[in-house]
Amino acid sequence: RNYLLVIFWIAIIVSLAAQNGAPQQVWSQVFNLFNGGSQNNPNVAVIEDNIFFTARSYSYGQIKLVQMNKNTQQIGWVRNLGFNSDVGFGQYQLVVSNDYNLAVVDSGFVIRKISAQTGQDIWMRNLPNSPVQRWALLAVTNYLICRGNRGSLIFLNWQTGSIISQMEIAVPYQTPMGMHRISSQDGQNLYLADDCLDGEYWNASWRATKITISPDLNSYQQNWQIMLTDELFAETTQSCDNVYISSAYLDSLSNTTIKIRRINPQDGEIIWTQDIGGPNEYTISGLINNGNNVIAYGLHYGDYRPTMVNYDQTGTQTWAYSAPYPDGDFPYATYEAAVWDGNNLVLAGRASYSNQTGIESRSWLSMVSTTEANDDPTTPTIPEPRLSCYPNPCQGRSTIKFTQIDNSPTTIAIYNVKGQLICTLINNQKLSPGEHTVAWDGKNDNGQPTAAGIYFYKMKSGCFSSTRKIILIK
Repeated sequence: RNYLLVIFWIAIIVSLAAQNGAPQQVWSQVFNLFNGGSQNNPNVAVIEDNIFFTARSYSYGQIKLVQMNKNTQQIGWVRNLGFNSDVGFGQYQLVVSNDYNLAVVDSGFVIRKISAQTGQDIWMRNLPNSPVQRWALLAVTNYLICRGNRGSLIFLNWQTGSIISQMEIAVPYQTPMGMHRISSQDGQNLYLADDCLDGEYWNASWRATKITISPDLNSYQQNWQIMLTDELFAETTQSCDNVYISSAYLDSLSNTTIKIRRINPQDGEIIWTQDIGGPNEYTISGLINNGNNVIAYGLHYGDYRPTMVNYDQTGTQTWAYSAPYPDGDFPYATYEAAVWDGNNLVLAGRASYSNQTGIESRSWLSMVSTTEANDDPTTPTIPEPRLSCYPNPCQGRSTIKFTQIDNSPTTIAIYNVKGQLICTLINNQKLSPGEHTVAWDGKNDNGQPTAAGIYFYKMKSGCFSSTRKIILIK
């Protein structure tokens, strides 16, 4: 009886912790992939049972792409991506394609699509390198977006790697080698963040810009642009209808305070601003959406532990989490990149230690279970069990099966490879929670048969959005 009471109270305590959204570390592992020297891990992606991450050696400038089983933490294949000692290598340079392979920047000027199964090239594309460009990648359903630090925007075909279009986005007073971020939910409305040369105390500022790309991807319209001076290292993410931006404010005494803001995506108005801790307390590497909320992740300087801080839509900090130090003699660690895998966050970063010559670091990977997290609705490339179709390939008719989580209005539509709407099967309809099916007969909204080929079926319900491929044969 006492044993059962103990189990009962443990269950109560766990339940209360879950209601408060308290994260817990599931596993943690440090890697030495370069036989010594300082290393870090600035990118991470998940495809089914595998985690993929980039590792960079500070000592040699060498970059590797690594496959690891997320259940056993065993390394699979390791791919050399060359050297990047001149232009640097940072975040947002590894993404998942619409057919569940990988796209990665290697030495700074070459984009490769790589098989997730074998690590071999599917295609490679040279991008402009003069003046020096440093590329950030954004994966959307129909194409790959490459953004250069000098304002270039290039759209690549997922299947062939060919350039669909390219354009220049003017950013006044832009720092040539500074931070440049890009986020989007639909591939048409893009949110850009750039470090710039301007300020009151320091020659520093950041600009956030919303642009809308034309359907043919050959032009754009600027919707709004905001600028804040004496701030750097802007990070941006979207969460449902919210846009969040974090940055580091530098005061006249060189103190740094991390700020996070919620931005109205329609007009660029700053809805609220919050400080993450006090001066010189945190450094934030990035943001990731958490349902309607946002998580900032990085390092807490007070104890040199990797940290996550969650804010809701009102700007209230609902929880903060400092992770355990990695196993081994690593008294310093920081998160550098994060991606959702169900209700778990997979986090990449570096673990550091002191030696006789200074501080060295190792690539570090961990998984954290969160109770408030939802699958990232801005990432259409993470497999989701809530949406499927059968048969696939289909011969004129296929049944789409989906899970309705709540009674949010739901839309399910079919698109071609150009992103053009073919037909709408369910249009903003409220459905009861549970399993549902809807059939597509291979025709467009006008009742005309469509040609054989690759199509995409997309479900949008509340904050959740997922897109899958369907092949129509004749």
